[in-house]
Amino acid sequence: MTLVIKDYCDGNRLELTVEIGLVTTGATYGIWDTAIWDTTLWGFSETWTDISAYVERVATSRVFGRSLRVWSASSIDIGLNNQDGRFSPDNLTGPYVVAGLSSIRPGCGVRAKLTFGGVDYPLAKGYVDEWSETWDGIGGPRTGVATTSIKGTDEWARISAAPGVTVTPSVGAGETFGARINRLLNAAGSTAPRTIDTGTATMQATDLSADPVQDLELTCDSEGGAILIDGSGTVVAKRKYALVEETRSTVVQATFGDGPGEIPWSEIETAPLNVSNLINRAAYTRVGGTQQVYSDVNSVALYGPAGDKSPNVDQLICEDDGQALSLATWSVLSHKDPQTLVTGLTIPMSGLTGHMAVLLALRHMDLVKVIRRPPSSTSHTVTKYCFIDGIDIEVAEGKADLKLTLTSAAKYVEFSTSKWDVGLWDSALWFA
Repeated sequence: MTLVIKDYCDGNRLELTVEIGLVTTGATYGIWDTAIWDTTLWGFSETWTDISAYVERVATSRVFGRSLRVWSASSIDIGLNNQDGRFSPDNLTGPYVVAGLSSIRPGCGVRAKLTFGGVDYPLAKGYVDEWSETWDGIGGPRTGVATTSIKGTDEWARISAAPGVTVTPSVGAGETFGARINRLLNAAGSTAPRTIDTGTATMQATDLSADPVQDLELTCDSEGGAILIDGSGTVVAKRKYALVEETRSTVVQATFGDGPGEIPWSEIETAPLNVSNLINRAAYTRVGGTQQVYSDVNSVALYGPAGDKSPNVDQLICEDDGQALSLATWSVLSHKDPQTLVTGLTIPMSGLTGHMAVLLALRHMDLVKVIRRPPSSTSHTVTKYCFIDGIDIEVAEGKADLKLTLTSAAKYVEFSTSKWDVGLWDSALWFA
């Protein structure tokens, strides 16, 4: 069953579903002295079990660790009513016990979704890291309030835990960004679904000895792309030009503001105009290659030289120096000017039924617009184009709140409107 968060007067409702991959009495498993050797499934099988009726709160957080490039393992935190003890790991009389073993254990699957207007919107999918019990108000035997907290992480955490295993000879020379990402995911044992772009760069050979996440990050840096885990648990890898070519990154998906028809926020976070994210002289080097440098002379003259301090800029694995120079050029063109930034928005989502479908459908790397009309002026309007860098959702006590972490999309919007088929001939910016 689903948990109704809120009923609306137009007949719609916001519903929450939380499921855990638990062993139930209907699951199949093999027993050593009775199983058929070549046909029986050894060990317990998991069944997705709906526990929504016991959910008191859910909080999910999915965000890039380095802006639109490197993923951080997303988290899911679930609070459960455990008054009947079914979520107690040492309760061997509960409903999730088979052959004397409790399936309340770390490592089982967990997933959550919101449903609105008959459409499902995945929040997060991953694996349980810990079960934690608490008892409050105990005044004697069988008294008090029992709750259980579940904390989990997504597929990225499992990929992070996998070791690098050396192969001889090295493999993958000349393969595309997408082929290398698939190779590394396979080597890490990931079985999650995937949506992987082909990319533009080709890669040097690898012996797969490095930490899988380090290799994935290095591959993304060598392409200028990104990798993430979406709300359904799918591994998504984006090519270098995705932010200026894909519709969701070039067409505004939501407009937030303080005016009529705009989606209101309850909190807005900004960053001051400064040079902290400035890159106007990028020096990139591939393994075995010559350092490639690209500078913007005007920006250097105004602010002094500022380089890209990302960890992999001097150890890229793309195949030729031209690809390294393309990365350096791209980095400078998109970061050469200081900007005032909108870095975050908090939206009371459950109170905005007219905007609910738009808000629930938002994804990482979506283009959004933020409009602010300050009280300090009667004519000045602040308009910022941003990419979604992080999505946090909290559901509790009959309401749902959305927090977006944002990064500037201003330069990318310029690029996407200056391509061959949409830009002005004498003003378009041509890039490698």
